[in-house]
Order: sequence, then structure tokens, then C-alpha cells
Amino acid sequence: MADNALNIQESLCQAMSIIANSSVDKVRFDSTIECTIIDATDKLIGKYKVKNESYAEFYAYSQITTYNKGDKVYV
Repeated sequence: MADNALNIQESLCQAMSIIANSSVDKVRFDSTIECTIIDATDKLIGKYKVKNESYAEFYAYSQITTYNKGDKVYV
């Protein structure tokens, strides 16, 4: 009887894990957006003011490449 209860418990845990992993996989999405650099005054420290296609403005940072005003970047 104890073995049967243990098997049921393990099966339930496996089922819940499968359901949880499936839900997490469905939630993942690419949140990368294309923006235009509108201010590169602080490019020496890697700070850029950018604007996306819906005209929201915010700051983006890069330590890899230097960009100029008007450049298109992915954020």
C-alpha cells in the first residue's frame, strides 16, 4: 500500500512539473525592440537616449560599441 501511495505521489509531482514547465515555455517571448538613438552626448560612458517606434523615450547602455545619433539599435 505504501509503495502505491509513493508511486501516486511521484506521478503527481512529475505531472505538475510538466504542466509548470509547459506554462513557463509559453510565457517566454522576445522583448527586443528596434530604437533610434536620439542623443549620443554621453556615448563615451556608453549611455544613449533612444526612442522606439511608439515614440517612448528612455536610456539604453552599451559597453561594446559606440553609436551615433540616428543609428538604429536593438534594445
